[in-house]
Amino acid sequence: MLPLKGLLPSSTAQPHPSYPIPAQPPTPEIRPWVCLQGSQGTLVAEQIQVSSLNPQTPMVWLRPVLLQWQGQIWDLSASPDLLWPAAACRPAYVEEVLPWWQQARPADPQQRLLQQFLQHLWARSGDREHPP
Repeated sequence: MLPLKGLLPSSTAQPHPSYPIPAQPPTPEIRPWVCLQGSQGTLVAEQIQVSSLNPQTPMVWLRPVLLQWQGQIWDLSASPDLLWPAAACRPAYVEEVLPWWQQARPADPQQRLLQQFLQHLWARSGDREHPP
């Protein structure tokens, strides 16, 4: 075993000026969670960003988290991000989402649950001509 003496910097050693040591670790960014409510289920997603490119139809960048659909709760944390009209989103509340975590099961990518849910949701929206 190597002795530690000489391997660790002394208490008087100063950090290299080009590599400042931050006083505190960076704080993770807190992002709101939203729901897309369908007639037969709910998608809970992390809101990454709201697009302001088209003020008449703002879109929101979402990262899926949980899907409650067809009597099951699925963990969609490995699913791809999506863009969806911001008007369809509502806030997700801890009281409704927290109980789902214990019941969530991993989603099999072969099942394409997210795609099926979104197609169902879009068909119910009445705008079949212009999908997001």
